[in-house]
Amino acid sequence: MLFGRNKVAMIESSQFHLNAPARLHFDFIIQKGPANLHVCQDSALRELDTCLAIFEGGETLGWQHDFIELSENDRKVYIIARLSNGARKASVQK
Repeated sequence: MLFGRNKVAMIESSQFHLNAPARLHFDFIIQKGPANLHVCQDSALRELDTCLAIFEGGETLGWQHDFIELSENDRKVYIIARLSNGARKASVQK
């Protein structure tokens, strides 16, 4: 749940090691209010400088499916939900 004082929620993966490129598939739903959803990759070569906007705006119409490409250098993934500007509250499930 996102609201006035808690405008950002973040989920951090545990550290992982890949032998080859891979895809991370995930589902999400924004049930109430406008929110922005980003997925960020942390690697040995970069630190959270690559954040992909997955969804920006209002509520989704049911569950949404998406994925990101991971490289052998990636070590962690962060999923970040942020309350849209001017919004009072939102509910996001991942």
